[in-house]
Amino acid sequence: DEVISSEIDNIDLNKLDEISFIDPVNRKMIKEIFISFLSHQQQQTYKNEKSIVYNSQSIRQISNEKQSETEREIYAAQVFQ
Repeated sequence: DEVISSEIDNIDLNKLDEISFIDPVNRKMIKEIFISFLSHQQQQTYKNEKSIVYNSQSIRQISNEKQSETEREIYAAQVFQ
C-alpha cells in the first residue's frame, strides 16, 4: 500500500520527539527547519508537476499539428494524382 507524504512527515516528526539527547529548544528549531524543508519540497514538487502537465500538453499539441500537416500533404498528393 502507498503511504501518503503527510503520514511519513508525521512519523518522522514523531521520531524526532523520541531522540533524548536533543534539548527541547534545539528539538523545536530542528522541527521548524524540517517542516520548512518539507514545505519547500512540496512546493517544488507542485511546480514540477505543473511543468510536466504543461510540457505534455505542448507535446500533444505539436503532435496534433504534425498529424494535421501530414494529412494535408497526403490529401494534396492524392489531388495531384
